[in-house]
Amino acid sequence: SETVFEIAIGLLVVADYSPLTCGCTIIAIDVATGAQRWRTRLKAAGIIDHSLYSNRVNLDIEGNRVIVMGDEWRNYIEVLDLETGRILGRRIVQE
Repeated sequence: SETVFEIAIGLLVVADYSPLTCGCTIIAIDVATGAQRWRTRLKAAGIIDHSLYSNRVNLDIEGNRVIVMGDEWRNYIEVLDLETGRILGRRIVQE
């Protein structure tokens, strides 16, 4: 299922974002200890005039990857490594 958080291999992965501002930060928290394992600020779609703005983010975990799907003024997909939070790939999706 897609939501703003997922749990896998003992990590709670959360998308921290505002629906009224651009961007998103993905945070991984160790479920057993509550300690933050990593934090990654996404590149997202970029900044525009906020009077026309909305920001929605979903995420899913597939294997050892966190797939983030963002819907800002342009749609984007970013793929992160589940263990480290390193960005593995990014693509702006035109509609």
